[in-house]
Amino acid sequence: MPHVCGKCARVNPQDAAYCYYDGIALNGHANGGGPVSIGRQAFNSPFTLPSGKVCQNFDQLALGCQEDLKAAADVLKQGYLEKFLASQGRADLAMAARQAATSPDKLRGLDDFLAKLPTQALQEPKLIVEPTDINLGVLKFGEDRKIELKLENQGMRLIYGSVIVENGLWLSLGTTPGVQQKLFQFGNDLVMPVVVQGKKLRASNKPLEAKLIIESNAGNMMVTVKADVPVKPYPNGVLAGARSPRQVAEKAKLNPKESAELFEKGAVAAWYKDNGWTYPVRGPAASGLGAVQQFFEALGLTPPPKVEVSEKQVAMQGEGGQQIRHQLEIRSQEKRPVYAHGTSDQPWLEVGRPRLNGRVASIPLVVPNVPGRPGETLKARVTITANGNQRFVIPVTLTIGGGNNLFTPLIPTGGGFGAGGDGPLVADTPLVKMHRNRSNIQLWPLLLLFLCLCGVAAWDLFRPGTAPEIVDLGDIKSSNKSVPNDAIKPHDYENRLALSFSEELSRFGLTLPKVADPRYPEKFKQLTRYENGLSNNTCVKIEGFEYVFGRENVGAGVRYWRDKKDGKLVKNKKIGDRQYQTTMYYEGQKIMVSQIVEIVIGEQTRLFDTLLVKYNITNFDEREHSVAIRVMLDTYIGANDGVPIEIGPSEDVKTISMVDTMAVLEKGKMPDYIRAVEDPNRLGEKTNTVVEMGLKLRNFEPIQKLVVCRWPQDQGATEARWDWNYEAMNHGGKEPDSCVVLYWANLKMAPKEPRTVGYTYGLGRVAGEVGDKDTTVFTSKMRLLPRPARVDRPFALSAYTKGAKGQIVKLEYPGLTLVTGPESQTVKEEEGKAGVTTWQLKAAKEGTYKVKATLGDGTVAEDAVVVTKGGIFD
Repeated sequence: MPHVCGKCARVNPQDAAYCYYDGIALNGHANGGGPVSIGRQAFNSPFTLPSGKVCQNFDQLALGCQEDLKAAADVLKQGYLEKFLASQGRADLAMAARQAATSPDKLRGLDDFLAKLPTQALQEPKLIVEPTDINLGVLKFGEDRKIELKLENQGMRLIYGSVIVENGLWLSLGTTPGVQQKLFQFGNDLVMPVVVQGKKLRASNKPLEAKLIIESNAGNMMVTVKADVPVKPYPNGVLAGARSPRQVAEKAKLNPKESAELFEKGAVAAWYKDNGWTYPVRGPAASGLGAVQQFFEALGLTPPPKVEVSEKQVAMQGEGGQQIRHQLEIRSQEKRPVYAHGTSDQPWLEVGRPRLNGRVASIPLVVPNVPGRPGETLKARVTITANGNQRFVIPVTLTIGGGNNLFTPLIPTGGGFGAGGDGPLVADTPLVKMHRNRSNIQLWPLLLLFLCLCGVAAWDLFRPGTAPEIVDLGDIKSSNKSVPNDAIKPHDYENRLALSFSEELSRFGLTLPKVADPRYPEKFKQLTRYENGLSNNTCVKIEGFEYVFGRENVGAGVRYWRDKKDGKLVKNKKIGDRQYQTTMYYEGQKIMVSQIVEIVIGEQTRLFDTLLVKYNITNFDEREHSVAIRVMLDTYIGANDGVPIEIGPSEDVKTISMVDTMAVLEKGKMPDYIRAVEDPNRLGEKTNTVVEMGLKLRNFEPIQKLVVCRWPQDQGATEARWDWNYEAMNHGGKEPDSCVVLYWANLKMAPKEPRTVGYTYGLGRVAGEVGDKDTTVFTSKMRLLPRPARVDRPFALSAYTKGAKGQIVKLEYPGLTLVTGPESQTVKEEEGKAGVTTWQLKAAKEGTYKVKATLGDGTVAEDAVVVTKGGIFD
């Protein structure tokens, strides 16, 4: 029977004379009571390392592995140590070697194994960091500086951990800008570059101080980094010598007329920039004394005057080719300067330069050339921004002569002056346009009936009611049932995506911070049409009324939610390391919608390269409401505004197709994913980006309808509501312009009932960005693109080919099962387009599986598929 050690109480094999763990003599094998050194006991047969060193015992084996960690890791990975230890009768250590060999990081696996060897020959790792205090002296805004952090192991084995920058956005770890956390591991020593990002320095009268927090298995350390960035005083004029915004304001108050010119010409904004500060004034500078007033309001030194706009809506009429001008006025009853500017959401309507005259600002609206579309009525929205960021959204209609319509659309004006209006739309409701023809008098009853119906709808929408009890954000987030993928260990903590928000509407856009834009190399490559996502939008439908998410209407009770704790708007609010939340509240129906966007780990790449977008919807009313939601994403990669879309397999369709026109998919044809491909004809270029959208997320509500079509430039564009007349990407022979539209069902939500919908948008498997680059092989003729895979669930694998039409492509998939195929297929390519060949595979257990495709001419493409039990995707 097995022996139990009297000291450590561990079980040893029956034939053991001494404890395998502490060397104490076991019962019946007395040796004077003293322990023996297990580490020095000779092996039955020696073990030879790749270096040629012969190991006679555990001490020699441990030291031999320490001398050449990389070679020892390879021996462990290949199973030689497991077999040797099993031959020595140490089944426990053989099992430890087998487990360590499966580690995705070979060196970490070896270190875990060495820790279990019965030897005292290896010292514990000990971390030393130099220097611990860094004083950079005087720096200038815009001046980059590189320093080195030296980490040393004064012990043995492996040191691993992370460095985190605290209170220092101006510092970056490594050579990639903006990295605030970095993993490390080393055996003897490591030099980590730390870069001072000059453009993120901020001038101050006090020294800047940041901390580098180093946490590791061998101890924790802290390094303090200090720098002086002195303030540049204002150089000249009546503001000369000012060293702070407050001093600028004081000098401007004494000399308002002279300083107004400096504000208007942008000289003060340039001084802010020279000191690395953010200029507080948004939008274009006002003129005259209005520019001084604008600055004082931005600093909060004076309250803005209340302003009103002359018209709540504008109706224009004209013939094709005619020029039309109209003027809006923004006024204040207070004796203070008024400034304002405007923007239009339609190309046919231009907003001219404002004319400021004391308490009145005049803004011209110009239609330079009425489109030749007789009988049509075009719609636009003009957004006016005035003192104190007061906003007005003015609906504008243009009726083009030449048609024979008796009706014109009625667009509700929302909340009147100051509402920022985006109220519920009564879509295309006809209002009778009276003509001199007597026969039209019979339409009066219809008009009266219509007005009555509008009154009933308005009462239902704006009826008095109390807001629900304020709910903590924690309660809101509890409705999210998604399974996170934080169980997947990342290769590093660098963000491969950069997330930006449109401040006004809380829309988000994506760029690649590690890849240059093909048109403007000094900028990041874009994954949405605008960096801040302005051309995307989300539409919420409640009881048939349609709202653009992020657009407030105070009069209609549509507003941003305020946090219970600090009273601040839950608008683009950071709620995690890589997570942001925006929450809208629709008071009329007591519906709350939270948009949560988070950069998460890609399951195939093990990098932070995927955006998870969630909408948590909660009914706080005491009665049920019908609610639906729709997302429109303006797909764009680099310089390609009309990227083709790969449609993945679905329940009913097992193949993959490439769409460069239009597709509408519902029910059983809803794919697991779609991919936007920058250029299928440039397979062999590492900069050729593939963006993947995951549509079936675990425990998320399923998508009801998917549309791939042309971005609706002529049908509402950035303000498009629930639906429109879809067109092909290249409709009318125009340059392709693609977008993806996702619809979730219009469902009755019971009181207190939550819903969660969402999708992912990320890089997927992109050459040059994968964690283990040795697993990716591709050429200009063929490239493989795997999908995130689940144990015992079919997953798709696609091979892109170019110039291989008619060849046989054969797939090798060791360890995997082919579900649909067959493994050898004939490549199909249309003239001038890339071909896509599809397989569906399945794995019986977790792991990383290599797949290889070979064309008839010998061209090879290889990649790896990561199979897990759980994660984000269904």
